Amino acid sequence: MTGRYPMRYGLQVGVIRPWDNRGLPLEERMLPQALKTAGYSTAIVGKWHLGNYERAYLPTARGFDHQYGHYCAPLITLRMSGTVASTGTATTASAAMKATPPT
Repeated sequence: MTGRYPMRYGLQVGVIRPWDNRGLPLEERMLPQALKTAGYSTAIVGKWHLGNYERAYLPTARGFDHQYGHYCAPLITLRMSGTVASTGTATTASAAMKATPPT
């Protein structure tokens, strides 16, 4: 999102976890911020691993107009015949599957 190597922020072996009280430094200008300045509309779809412990670190505060996704957790839980399986992405599903919130 910044065009810089992850190791600059100590992220060479992982991501910022939901319980971390940190995020990508707010001083860093991100690509969506530059695109908005140039007049583009911006959106993000998928996981956000760049910090979420304060509103200032969320995607919509970092230049994205819209966000559809989640913060470091499974997106949906599929329930099939009494078996519950978590998944981070939506795949083809039969009509018998019912999407429910994660537990």
